[in-house]
Amino acid sequence: VAWAGMSRERVRLAPVGLREILESLRDRRLLVLVTATALAWVSYGPYGTFYTIHLEQLGFSRAFAGTAWALAATSELVVMLLWPRMCGWATPRTWLIVALSAHPLRWLLSSVAHDPVFLLAIQLTHAFTFGVFYLAAVQSVQGLVPEGLKTTAQGVFASATFGVGGLVGNSLGGLLYEPMGMTALYIAAALVSAWALFLFVVGAPRERVGAQPLAPSTVRGERR
Repeated sequence: VAWAGMSRERVRLAPVGLREILESLRDRRLLVLVTATALAWVSYGPYGTFYTIHLEQLGFSRAFAGTAWALAATSELVVMLLWPRMCGWATPRTWLIVALSAHPLRWLLSSVAHDPVFLLAIQLTHAFTFGVFYLAAVQSVQGLVPEGLKTTAQGVFASATFGVGGLVGNSLGGLLYEPMGMTALYIAAALVSAWALFLFVVGAPRERVGAQPLAPSTVRGERR
């Protein structure tokens, strides 16, 4: 399927090095965004690693766990299908704030949830904690950098958020699960994601009308 959709036109891209990566981070707004999304994904670690185990310890079957995961994935898919329409309802920054706000709410609710209906209902928040979160972040990054650095900036965002953030979150979850338990980890995740929300709201203020992406002062001419 991927081969069938490939363009027959050859595209030549200039190689990207450390200088280009650092160039993409010169804009403070992008640096704050990437830091906030990485922290939010750190908070996802305990859930992503131990959710099924947590449900089994609460007395639920693996079939119930599979249903919960499927419900979360379905809610994410619905957001992706509706995203073109949702873009007309609010700016990417606003949607990202909504998504970052959903993280601490989800983890706090998860820390006290034991009822099966409540647990499944909480899974619907995945529409915001991943679907809206990912799409709004990608679109925000796209709007912050100039031509010639957009792909590099997306790579920095993905590496910092899902690479570093995922590694730290999963590792800390693995180290702290037995001594702390899942309830305490959920509360800790809520605190980390609340800090991510605060950092983004305070550190990345609303753009002024007419604001432009950072000019690629050191980007070679062929990359523009």
